[in-house]
Amino acid sequence: MGKKRLYHLDVLRCICMIIIVYYHLTGCVNNWTTLPIKFPFQFPNGISFGGVAVSTFFMISGASLFYVNNKSPFHTIEFYKKRIIRILPLFWLTWSLFYFYNFYFRSFHLDNSIPLWRLIFTFLGVDQYVSAVTGLQTFSLISEWFLGCIIIIYALFPLLRKLFLTYPRALFLILFVSYVGLELMGKDAVTIDFNVGIRIFEFTVGMYLAKYAHHIKKIYTVSLLVLFLLLTMFGFDKISVHMLTTFMALTLYLLCFHIFGNLSNEKIKNVLIQMSNYSYAVFLNHHVIMTFVFLDFNSRRDNLISSFREATVLILIVVILIVFCSYYLVKLERTIVGFCMKKRV
Repeated sequence: MGKKRLYHLDVLRCICMIIIVYYHLTGCVNNWTTLPIKFPFQFPNGISFGGVAVSTFFMISGASLFYVNNKSPFHTIEFYKKRIIRILPLFWLTWSLFYFYNFYFRSFHLDNSIPLWRLIFTFLGVDQYVSAVTGLQTFSLISEWFLGCIIIIYALFPLLRKLFLTYPRALFLILFVSYVGLELMGKDAVTIDFNVGIRIFEFTVGMYLAKYAHHIKKIYTVSLLVLFLLLTMFGFDKISVHMLTTFMALTLYLLCFHIFGNLSNEKIKNVLIQMSNYSYAVFLNHHVIMTFVFLDFNSRRDNLISSFREATVLILIVVILIVFCSYYLVKLERTIVGFCMKKRV
């Protein structure tokens, strides 16, 4: 019998997926239109919507992986196989289809100045992350830096799991001190947002939440929310934006845990499962679809979009394309992987 599904994680995945899509959509609308208003993309205190979603995603990943792999025996090779099958085939498929779309419909060619060996970064799914952190040009077309960062953390998960089960307090203390130190020394996105050391802490917090969240009473969660609001209003200058972002992600996780932890409505459960199943595909394709739609539309005009009607139509087109592409990408990927697995047998 399989483990009980954690529906609060599905809720969090759906919330984060919607936030990420909205966050990047606001960038397109705000930068490629001349509308008289700008869509909000951050809280008044400077915490970006996208930042909260990303930090929450790391916690979700840590919680779900530990929940599934918290019992012995743990087979490291089997774990890596499952992660590879879960992540890379859909990434390769999405990258290939967008490359051929670019090649045939946009006269796009791979940059000859980039050494061909750097395709290895694309093969491993870390091309965007390598470009973001090192400044190296890669053959990245889809996804975000997040994917490469989480793949690196997945590679370290067997070690993190062993340390977590053997020395839980020491591990938390070391990672927390490291997190605070890196936050205080960090100066930009590369040294803070893209920093594996910082993101490992958020990932590991998810592991602790998977094991201990049921011990945290609702009143403590409400207290965390109140504390966050107080820190935002009165202690913001003394605490970095990203540390508050992590704190907000923790609060969001616990709120969803207490509200949706015992979800019983079957219709809502089915909707959440379906949305969760397609969240990775949405993550891979949404940004490039937005870019294609807005750039192609503006390239056919002398001026940027200036009316709400045009902007609304483009937003609807973007949403429809994201849903359509995500659905058929997942369907095609499952067919291909299923066929390959049968061939192996």
